[in-house]
Order: sequence, then C-alpha cells, then structure tokens
Amino acid sequence: MSGITGVGYAEWLKLRRSKGLWLLLFILLVKHVIEFSVYYQDLAYSPSRLTWSWTYYTHYRQFALGLMPIISGLMVGYVLIGEFQHNTVTGMLTYPIRRSTFLLGKYAAVFLLTVLVYGIDFGLKAAGGLLFGLPPVPWTMWLRYAECGLLLILISFAFVPLFACISLAFRNYIANMAAGTFAAVAGEVVWDVLDAAVRFPFTYPGILVGSLLDIPSRTAGVPELLQGAVGLALIFVLFLAVSLRQLSRMDIHAHEG
Repeated sequence: MSGITGVGYAEWLKLRRSKGLWLLLFILLVKHVIEFSVYYQDLAYSPSRLTWSWTYYTHYRQFALGLMPIISGLMVGYVLIGEFQHNTVTGMLTYPIRRSTFLLGKYAAVFLLTVLVYGIDFGLKAAGGLLFGLPPVPWTMWLRYAECGLLLILISFAFVPLFACISLAFRNYIANMAAGTFAAVAGEVVWDVLDAAVRFPFTYPGILVGSLLDIPSRTAGVPELLQGAVGLALIFVLFLAVSLRQLSRMDIHAHEG
C-alpha cells in the first residue's frame, strides 16, 4: 500500500506545481457562472421552478453527462500520457515497484482529484443557491444532495480504467478527448429514452440522481437502477483488468529516448 500512496502523492505534488489544478478550478468556475446566468433568467420568468432539488438535479445531470467524462479523460491523460510525452515512463517502470502498484497509484491520484472536483463543485453550487435566495431546506435534504454527489464520485471513477486503457493504447490526449466527447454526445442522444438511459453507462448517473431527488420524469424503479449499477461495476472490473494487463505486457525499452 505504501507504494500506491507514494505514486499517488507524487502525482499530487506534480499537479500542485503545474497549472493543471488551476485549469480544473477555472473550468468549474466558468460552468457555475453560466449556470448562475440561467438561474437569473429562471428567477425572472419562472420563479416557482427554481428549487434546490430541481437546480441540483439539473446541475448534476449536466455535470455528470456533459462535463465529467471530458474532465476524467483529461485527468487520466495527465497522470498517464504525460509519462510517455516526457519520456519518464521508462524510469518509472524500472523503479523497484510492481507495475500494478504504479498503475494503481495513478488511479489513487485520479480518485483524489475526482473527490476534489466534486467537493468544490458542491460548494460552488450551494453558494449559488444561497446567492439567489432559494428557500431553506432541512439538513436531511442537504445530506441527500451530498449523497448524490458521493454516488457520482464513485460512478465517475468507474470510467477511469476505460480512459486508462485508451491512454495506454494511444498515448496522446486527442484519443482521451475524443472518447470523453463521444461519451457526452452519446449520453445526450440516449437521455430522452428512459428505458435505455437507465442501462446506458453514461446516462445512468442522471437517472440515479433523478430517482434519489424524486424528479418525476427521471424516476426509475429499483430493478432498473440495479441493472445500471451492475453494468457500471462490470465496466470498472473489465477495464481495470485490461489496463493492468496492458501495462504488464508493455515493452519499456520502446520508450527509452
């Protein structure tokens, strides 16, 4: 475990010294500024629609379906593809740690980044609602919103091994960006068909949040939600095994400069 935490901590130090963390914060801030402008319009023309549950639902839906696949692709690309582009992968893979430990350490770094992104996002969202004077809600509802955020962290992380496989196969950011964009577009296409959306991996997060927050048009039954969760678990396990296999079979001499 010390090897995994060591690799993860090294990635965190690299991120702090680079502009990557500031880029993530900037993306989140821009998204919330755009959302606040939409809320302002709703407040002027449809004040009854502007509630905590509705705004959290629409925000989580847009964030999980549209933005998070692209951010996840960038984060995985940053911690993996950068090793190839800077020709540091040879030294990392010949370091006296197992390759699986090296990759799991990278996953740990991405998980911490995902928690950080959702944590900041949750705080900005709450601040925006208070700024626009939304009526107070009991703490039980705040816990429900936080529960949705925690579930979305786990769901977002379920796709990390998939992006890792793409990173190890193509070793450039373009492939990750293309995959993230495809996920966002595919999610929008499938979204309007509830029966398909609850089983499609990239729309399942929005359906889950809609069910937890009792949004009528986006509520699915427990069996359907369970099927979506099982599908996500299979995706995570499958691509985790594939990525570990990819790295174990990689010829490190091919990357020496």
